[in-house]
Amino acid sequence: MLTFIFILFCTQNIHGNESDDYTYKGSENIQNSADQFNVLVNQHILEAENKSNNKTRLEKAVEYFSYSSEETKNLVSPATDQCTEDQEAEYIPNKNDGKTHLRNGYHLPRLPKKLKSFHEPKCDRERLMQKLKTTLNKNWPEIRNIMIADDSIDRGKINRREGSIYEDTAKGPLMTLGGCCDPIVNIDGIYVGIDKLDHILSTGHVYFEDYTKNFSTLSAMSIGLRRENGSWGLAGTGVKSYGDLAANYAGLHFWANLIDGEFPYIVCEDGKFKVNKSFDIRNFITKAMDESINCSSYNTENIAKKIDSKAQQVGLQKQCPVDPKECEKLKDYYTEAEFKYIVHKRCQVPEQAEGISLAEPGNKIEDKTFHTKGLFRQ
Repeated sequence: MLTFIFILFCTQNIHGNESDDYTYKGSENIQNSADQFNVLVNQHILEAENKSNNKTRLEKAVEYFSYSSEETKNLVSPATDQCTEDQEAEYIPNKNDGKTHLRNGYHLPRLPKKLKSFHEPKCDRERLMQKLKTTLNKNWPEIRNIMIADDSIDRGKINRREGSIYEDTAKGPLMTLGGCCDPIVNIDGIYVGIDKLDHILSTGHVYFEDYTKNFSTLSAMSIGLRRENGSWGLAGTGVKSYGDLAANYAGLHFWANLIDGEFPYIVCEDGKFKVNKSFDIRNFITKAMDESINCSSYNTENIAKKIDSKAQQVGLQKQCPVDPKECEKLKDYYTEAEFKYIVHKRCQVPEQAEGISLAEPGNKIEDKTFHTKGLFRQ
């Protein structure tokens, strides 16, 4: 029995918590935490840059003897010789599509269609990416704990299921052992669970690793779809979070722009990596990550109805989407195919929301309603 409980507890930690974005809707009590989160991420980016440049004696020796004497001469470059991006690099979506990925003056950086090559061998791309992965992805629990413990970071907290949107649902042991609810934070006026920031930093990296194989956004996004339809979602906690899918996709853009973007966060200069600009979460956050606007789906009709019923008792006392106008903005923000994939059907056609159930079956191998064509407007 103890083993069974331990497995469930560990499984929940892997899958992450659910969030309740309904209860605090309309509240003005949670202050904007965008700047505090930016500081944490920028500190970790700088840490990765420093660790990548400050090699151990052994690492320096291995690097030196890996080049011939003639090749070693070429490692010394003029001070004006900077590692620049490949002139042939292209990015998506097309710049002419001015509305896409634009929110209140903040812009989701475009995706590169190829990785950047460095002219100086001392700029070890693989080493830098490993340091970034360790500091940003694997150390997420550290960032999360700081955001929860730091009194300067305002947040809303629901204790387990009591008082939450999930209070009237019997969601099984996974939910009872801590699956609800993550603290809610205000990021530039958008209320989201802290788990969304996790998805940007962690699952975003998973998307990026897949994306670099063939530069297919479809292939990368399918990872999240399989997880939400499977053990991380409908077949696990019973919740398919479209908000998580939105955060995952924003995370792909984050990781793809750390060193490979048009305006990368880190560049190579004179044989060393250098932080080139600061990260700002405002460029990545959208109301698609708010689960009271971009609805979640549930694995039974009974739970779906209870969620709808509870939504009418808390916050704005409305069923999802609580603000249909925001759904229209999301339609402009995303490309047609992204919109179909990332946004719940209720938010796709909010005028028909009352006739669309929040219930979806789990354990689907693929979502046949997701079209592969037209990922980006040309």
